[in-house]
Amino acid sequence: MEERKRPFPTFVLWLLVFTISLLFLMVRCSSDIFAKEPPTLSVAADGAPLNWVMVRNVWNGETSAPEDPFLLYGQKIETPSHAAAGETVTVTIGGDIPDKVVLEEYALAPNGQSVYGERQLLGEYPFYFNRKSGTFTLPEPGEHPVRGYVLRCFWGENNCDYGMIVQILPE
Repeated sequence: MEERKRPFPTFVLWLLVFTISLLFLMVRCSSDIFAKEPPTLSVAADGAPLNWVMVRNVWNGETSAPEDPFLLYGQKIETPSHAAAGETVTVTIGGDIPDKVVLEEYALAPNGQSVYGERQLLGEYPFYFNRKSGTFTLPEPGEHPVRGYVLRCFWGENNCDYGMIVQILPE
């Protein structure tokens, strides 16, 4: 008598696909949610590195005391980075790409203080990472050659600000 082979059950195949998908999703999500610290950045204007600081606002449920990234920059770094108008600033992130990013541009004094008492927001722009990096172009210095830039990054409930001060030189 010939022994009949039983076909591989379809439900076992679906169970295997489901299990592998679930494991992949768990590993992917855990890297975003459970990172102990926000990712670091690499910032450069046409290849020359620019200084930056990071302010952790909310991370893994812990809320930090509010800090001004520009005042922190002035305390830690003291002098603005220098770059020419028209140069492309490239921001490369060393970890998971944020869900949402906003770039804010401010007119500042060289020490990170406001120019006119109230901090003057010159613009707010959406910022996008293409794979691990994104870019923006430095404007003409005009009447405000010192600019402060804040990259506000959000990963679900986690968020932090990356700030830098740039002395923009004429082309």
